[in-house]
Amino acid sequence: MGRPWLLYLTAGTVLMIGYWLTPVGDTGRAALYCLIGVSSVVAVLIGVVRFRPTPRLPWLLLGAGQVVYVIAGMTCCLLYDVPGIMDFRTVSDAFFLPAPLPLRGYGPGAARPVPHPRA
Repeated sequence: MGRPWLLYLTAGTVLMIGYWLTPVGDTGRAALYCLIGVSSVVAVLIGVVRFRPTPRLPWLLLGAGQVVYVIAGMTCCLLYDVPGIMDFRTVSDAFFLPAPLPLRGYGPGAARPVPHPRA
């Protein structure tokens, strides 16, 4: 298997098409959403282990932010798609709001130091 990214891209595309073709309220739709979200976290972790980027922290923070976002998406999806009872504010908001926080101070854009111009 020389191109795992191509396999991941193909599988992800098939899962996303399956998600959109599954009727709202179906448990399978919620399961597909959760599977797609978890796969993104796994992809980031595999990339960190396989390619060993320097520095590693921005990629671990990206993965941490994605974990929080996946938890938020799972709770929202399960509350909306499975029982069909969705209120304006749910427990998923407690996860959606802090999801980008790990990346605000130090994200993938900071992976390479930018030299400061001399005054």
